[in-house]
Amino acid sequence: MNNKNLTQHEELNDILFSAEIKNTGDHFSGTKFSDDLKKCVYLPEQNKVVQFCGRSYQLVHNRELILPVYEKMKSIFGETGFKTEARSYDDKRFYVRFVLEDSLHTILGKDTICPEVVIRNSYDGTVKQMVGIGYVRQICANGLMAFTSDVTVSLKHSKKFGLANLDPIFKKLEKMEIQLDQFKKLSNRIVTPKELEKIMEEIRSKAAIKYPKKMIESAGLRAQKESLELKTYLSAWLVYNGFNYSLNHKETKLLPEEASRIDHRVLQTIKKSLALN
Repeated sequence: MNNKNLTQHEELNDILFSAEIKNTGDHFSGTKFSDDLKKCVYLPEQNKVVQFCGRSYQLVHNRELILPVYEKMKSIFGETGFKTEARSYDDKRFYVRFVLEDSLHTILGKDTICPEVVIRNSYDGTVKQMVGIGYVRQICANGLMAFTSDVTVSLKHSKKFGLANLDPIFKKLEKMEIQLDQFKKLSNRIVTPKELEKIMEEIRSKAAIKYPKKMIESAGLRAQKESLELKTYLSAWLVYNGFNYSLNHKETKLLPEEASRIDHRVLQTIKKSLALN
């Protein structure tokens, strides 16, 4: 996503800096705080406070969550067997992707996807810690956010994230061929111009979806354009990707977790409208 609020990092190590839970009074001497603000998340290397919190707040460090996955990826696919992307927002929300670009699977003709491992974490409590399997569409580098599945558990207290937690993730990667059925079901459903208009109107009129209204028209046009370029019929797959494209590539104020929620709602709307549920 070309989001101006996100920082793109050249190295994974850029987001593995230290973070500590400190007493708020240590930084603001002489100031009183309520019980839910007694502690704060402090970044010593930046001399920066990113969150005020209560005594029970549990901090999950990026090193604990991200490094075991990275090391496991290297052990299976080698250092050059996947592409790493690391982004952050204001040193407190973190988004990592390990993309298996050479593991291509065909949906229709030249339309291919590859799997990725997605990781999210936050130091301000706004984003749930998760590791999941996602997919990237090769034609336009779309991250198919609505299909990302969370297959790990949150870290709590002294519990460390390690190799045992990774088993369900990599078992899911092994079952990639089975999971392709969900994409092919969408690609087999022909969508008429009238049905496309109905879907666009539903997304436009339902405030709960929160899809940016200024991008709805271009999403429909994108789906039709891809139909012509791929020399195939307009399908539910192409309609979904039309809306998904803008969320991935347009500059918006949406952070990845917000875009992901919207993408999921769009997919469910398309499925319901076309009786694909």
